Amino acid sequence: MDELHDCSKDGSNSLEEYKERIGIGSQESPSQRIKDNFCKLAKYLELDISKDEDILRMKNFLSRFEVILYPDNSNTITQLLDKISLIFSNNSPEAVRNDLKSFAIEEYYLGKPIYYKDIIYYLEMNSI
Repeated sequence: MDELHDCSKDGSNSLEEYKERIGIGSQESPSQRIKDNFCKLAKYLELDISKDEDILRMKNFLSRFEVILYPDNSNTITQLLDKISLIFSNNSPEAVRNDLKSFAIEEYYLGKPIYYKDIIYYLEMNSI
């Protein structure tokens, strides 16, 4: 997804140039993985990549978000717990982390927008 974001935000606004960067309609694809992921995402979003307006919709969508990966290691967890302890000084950082970790699943937010008021309400209901 990060590659699709990069392809969508970089370069000119030319549709043809964008199609070349993602490998749609060109003989040479910079990466088959980029093209495959673009096609899978378009299918998931029910967009037709044979239509220029849908390709532009995808470009617009992909240029507006960024995927940031955090490695699941002890250093990252320590940094996260330090940040939690600064924000939630009256609670155990590990308890807050565990509540936040289970929030999306328990409250059925997978694939839906999450707003800060929903998280705050959930944390309050869990005495955080």
